[in-house]
Amino acid sequence: MPNTVAFSHKGGYWKTRYSFYSYCYAFLDRLFFSFNQTFGTAPIWEHNSETAGRTNFYNAQGGSAIAVTFNENASSNKIYKAFSLESTNNVNGVSVLTVNDSTVAAQAVNPTATVLEEKGGIMYGSVGLDQRLTGANVKLVGVVQGVTNGAINTVEIQFIDGGDSYNLDADGSTRYFFANVQDNPNGTTATTYFQFNVTNVINPVAYNNIPTALALAPLATTESIGTNVIYFSGGAITLPGAGNTYLYSATPGEVNGEQARGQTVNAVITLGAANYELYALNLEYEETDYDHRDERYNRRSGGASGASKQTRRRQ
Repeated sequence: MPNTVAFSHKGGYWKTRYSFYSYCYAFLDRLFFSFNQTFGTAPIWEHNSETAGRTNFYNAQGGSAIAVTFNENASSNKIYKAFSLESTNNVNGVSVLTVNDSTVAAQAVNPTATVLEEKGGIMYGSVGLDQRLTGANVKLVGVVQGVTNGAINTVEIQFIDGGDSYNLDADGSTRYFFANVQDNPNGTTATTYFQFNVTNVINPVAYNNIPTALALAPLATTESIGTNVIYFSGGAITLPGAGNTYLYSATPGEVNGEQARGQTVNAVITLGAANYELYALNLEYEETDYDHRDERYNRRSGGASGASKQTRRRQ
């Protein structure tokens, strides 16, 4: 959708973008007008009208938003804790948070920010958890020994924890997938992720990438301890002819995911169409042990004083 970029002659910088496009602008008796692309609806628009709604152009109601980048100490690894707006309480809130925004999609983290709540005149919200599959929300259940297919798939398995496996729930939130690891002649290994068989290849980077068809059968919500089997409903499971096959379980990132961490954060805050005031945007974080800035400092100064580092900061 085309839009208009405004330049501030007084400040000497590009000031903002508007959600409309006009091919002609004009002044008449100190009134500012623009002309719509088509003459079907509101062909001429008065921009400094006192009767038209705020962020309304050519009778199309829009809103306002601001995008910011938090990049203090960009070489420092951080765990992001909370987000706050020093503003009036009629703003819509945070719509997008992206940690380590990158041209490599797998590197970016997109946590879900919570709803902002007013506390002491400041709007607060927490930074959500990592939505990707990590060690926090994906668990190895065990090594698959074989499968018996019928109305219910019986998966014979050697449990990794001796019969107290992770995330084995039948509530629908837990998703399951298999991984087959084969050795190549050149000494490398290749891993294939699938749900029913090798023709159902999946890419389980995120929880939502895992299909929901494979589920624990109602007759067994956990493994049968001692018999080493799990009962699944869904498509017929066929194992590859070679390699070792493993069963994994995954739960939603917003429930069991890791805290969002990285070096920088991009945020988009929707502010709505009402009159509002916005003074500052704050992001609280904690530096991790992977922060290498102290090492550079120690090499330059000849000392070691990591204990004095401030671990919780607000940008």
